[in-house]
Amino acid sequence: MKAWLWLIACAGCSVADRDYTGATIELQLTNNDFDTVFDTTSEPSFELGESDLTYSIVIEISTREGEFSTKDKLDSSHITSVATTFSLADMTLPSPSYDADTSGFDPTFTSSAPLELPATAKGGTLAVHATGTDDNGLSSNVIDMQIALQ
Repeated sequence: MKAWLWLIACAGCSVADRDYTGATIELQLTNNDFDTVFDTTSEPSFELGESDLTYSIVIEISTREGEFSTKDKLDSSHITSVATTFSLADMTLPSPSYDADTSGFDPTFTSSAPLELPATAKGGTLAVHATGTDDNGLSSNVIDMQIALQ
């Protein structure tokens, strides 16, 4: 009986057609102001220079707005926060904090300090995981990549 009452009550209700394209992120990592890899680089790697004592990696995350539309309304969503994790074999790596540049239409997030890896990491692989969250609380695309340390 309750089901019939619910069906009758909802018979006049309709859900507006909607279309949502989520906000996205793109990842750029630069080592010692020399090597730069992107999340689209096919075989990403960093080389340790002869005089370098560490891999010093600056992380930059660019964002692209998402779009939400219904029959009557068009709105956008923007990335408001990012999260990254880094791992290297048996080493625990700190999660960097980010400074947000919101002066443009789509915010850019840059690591507050470089991620420092010792020269002994040479020959290893740096695993990277990154995601963002938009102002609607929805997650962006997920980026997972492996960077060879040479």
